[in-house]
Parts: sequence; C-alpha cells; structure tokens
Amino acid sequence: MNVFLDLEETVLNNWEDGLLVNTDKVRDWLAGLNVTQVHLFSFAVWNDKDKDHFTHTYKPLLEKALGVTFVDAPSVEDFMDADREVTGVRLDSLFEYCQLRGKVDGFRSWCKLHFDKQHNVLLDDVVPNATWHDTDSGLKLQYVNVKDLV
Repeated sequence: MNVFLDLEETVLNNWEDGLLVNTDKVRDWLAGLNVTQVHLFSFAVWNDKDKDHFTHTYKPLLEKALGVTFVDAPSVEDFMDADREVTGVRLDSLFEYCQLRGKVDGFRSWCKLHFDKQHNVLLDDVVPNATWHDTDSGLKLQYVNVKDLV
C-alpha cells in the first residue's frame, strides 16, 4: 500500500506559516497501518522552487513529527503533466488544472501513471471518504479525509 499526504490543513496549517496540525492523529493513523514511508500529494507545492522549499524546510519537520520518511515530493506541474499523459486533457495553467481536475481526478491520474495495480491511499482535508477500484487494471484508490480520523 502507498500512502500519500496532503500538506495544507492536513499536516500544516498553511504553506506560509508551516505550523503543524493534526500530527498526533496522523502519526497514530500511519502507525496503525504500519506505514513508514509516505509520498507527497499536495497542491501547495507548485513547482521546483516549492519542491526545494518543502525538501529543506517542511520535510525534516514532518518526518520527525509523523515518524515516517517522505520518498518523493512531486509538484502540481508534475501532477498536471501526468494527468495530460493519462487523459489527453490539456489545460492552460496550474490554477486551471487544480480547479478543473481537483484532488480526486488528479490523484487518479497520478496513480494510474506511476502506481498502477497497487492500493494507494490519499490523506487530505478536501477529499470525500471513498474507495475507487478499477477492476480492469487492478488499481485501487482510497481517499481519507483527515477531519474524520479519530
């Protein structure tokens, strides 16, 4: 199983302040799943400059607080490229991609391209609690809203 974490309002209050939120319940949830490595799936990381900021500022802080290691930190640019490759949809801007494709569809395309035939879980503050299974490819996506963790 691959676990992906959003940043803003999931484990950070926002990109600018970077105050930790929900760390106890996220850490407990990850530990309950025996997860030691996570992937980033956040619309806060727009480009390579933001990737660098995440890697040097937030990654060490979050790894310590959550007890996991981030194995990658793709950006919205990367997500949009993956979505274009999977769907053929060409959008004019990152903002348009975020508004029109959103987390649910963007995550589906990202996983189809990079993690097909696997169980992938996205923990986020804006997704519905839902499971999606593509019986043709074997891809399973699970969306978990951080607000519903106990």
